[in-house]
Amino acid sequence: IEAEGQLRLQQRRLDQYEVKAPFDGWVSDIVTEQGASLTRDDEIMQLIALDPLEAAFDLPDTTYGRLRVGDKLPIQAGAPLDGPLTAVVDRIVPRIDPGSRTYRAVLTIENPQGQLPAGFVVTLDLSAAPPLASTDTPAAQSDRATPRR
Repeated sequence: IEAEGQLRLQQRRLDQYEVKAPFDGWVSDIVTEQGASLTRDDEIMQLIALDPLEAAFDLPDTTYGRLRVGDKLPIQAGAPLDGPLTAVVDRIVPRIDPGSRTYRAVLTIENPQGQLPAGFVVTLDLSAAPPLASTDTPAAQSDRATPRR
């Protein structure tokens, strides 16, 4: 009976040290050493998800407004794939960086069988994007409220 109690105690202790990934993926790097003393917030490994893959682009401000979430765009994959793929606009950051005059767009590439590796280079040709809608009213970020009169 004492041995069963010890077994339960040791199992509870072991359960405290179980590491669970927040998503299905692959361990790409282990960044700690066996036997190292860790805290709850220490990074121990890097995980990668292969479906979907993401490609982030910093695009020129002159193209802002041409892409919409959900747009399907052709992209060109570099080595080792060297071929065309289709990506979907997942999100567009609604801020233009004043220094670089660019904004970020993130596209996803479906990869259900995990055949595409993470990390390959892709090129986006914006000529396939819808034309820029014209507007006469520029928008600006305001850091203060305008008083009402």
